[in-house]
Amino acid sequence: MTIKSADNKQYFSNKIVDACIGLSTVKLGRAVTTKIANGLSNNLSKINSTLTQDEFTKVSDAAKEVLKLSGLKDKGVEVYHFNSEEYAKVIDTIKKDFNKGILKKLPENIKKEEIAFLLEQLKSGKNAAFMPRANKILMPNKDMALAFFHEAGHAMNKNVGVFGKLLEKSRSLSLLTGPIALIGIYKSNKKEGEKPKGPVDKVTTFIKDNAGKLTFLTLLPIVLEEGLASKKGNDYAKKLLDPSLAKKVAKANKYGFMTYLTLLAIFPTSIALGKKLQKVRQHKKTEKLNSKKEA
Repeated sequence: MTIKSADNKQYFSNKIVDACIGLSTVKLGRAVTTKIANGLSNNLSKINSTLTQDEFTKVSDAAKEVLKLSGLKDKGVEVYHFNSEEYAKVIDTIKKDFNKGILKKLPENIKKEEIAFLLEQLKSGKNAAFMPRANKILMPNKDMALAFFHEAGHAMNKNVGVFGKLLEKSRSLSLLTGPIALIGIYKSNKKEGEKPKGPVDKVTTFIKDNAGKLTFLTLLPIVLEEGLASKKGNDYAKKLLDPSLAKKVAKANKYGFMTYLTLLAIFPTSIALGKKLQKVRQHKKTEKLNSKKEA
C-alpha cells in the first residue's frame, strides 16, 4: 500500500510493514523491560522477607516517627494497610485518588483495570503505593515493610519542598508517552527533501523525527521524582534505624529505582530503533527502485 505526495511522486515505504517494524521494536522493548523489572521486584521482595519480627517492629515504629518528624502527619498523610480492619479505607482511598485530577478523565474500563491491578499488588504483598490525590500511603498487611520509606519520600515530595512538588506534578507528562509512541510507529516517514504540509503535519513530523528523545523527556520527571523519594526515605531510615536495617532500606530502594532506570533506558531506545529500521528499509527500497529505473 503506497500513498502519493503533493508532487505526485510515491512514497517508497509500505505503511503496514513500517507499522509492524515499529510495533515489534516497542513490544521487544516492553518485554525486555518487564523481564528486568520482574527480576528486580523479586530481589526487592527477598530483602523484605529477611526481616525478623524484631526488625519489622522497629520499621513500624520508625514509620510513625517519620510521619511526625517530616511534617507529613500535619499535612493529613496517613498509612492504611491491606487487612480486614483497614480494607474499607484502602478502597475509599483508591477510589478518591482515581476520581480526582487527570485520572478522573480515564475511561471507566481502564480505571477498573488499574484499580484491580493495584489491589492485587497490595493483597499479594508485591507493592506499596502513595496515592497523591488522596494523600495517603497504602501498604500490604505485613510484606514490603521497607517500602514505607520510599512511599513516605513520595509523600514528602508532594507535601514538603518546592522541587519535590514540581517533580511530583511533572509526572503527568508521562501520559504523553502513548501518543508520542503511536505517532512514532504509525506516521509515514517523509521522503528525503519532502517538506511537511500544514501545521498538524509539521507537529507530527517533528514528533515522528524525535519520538525517542521526546519519550525520554516525558519519562525523565518520573525517574527523578522516584530517585528523590528514595533519597528522602533513605535519609530518614539512617536517622531512625540501626545501620544494618537502614542498609536494607537503601538496598530495597535501589532495586525499586533501577526498575525506573530500566524503563527510561529501554523504552525510548525501542521507539528510536523502530524509526531507524523504518528509514533503513525505506532507503533500501528507494535504491532498489532507482536501480530498476536506470536499468
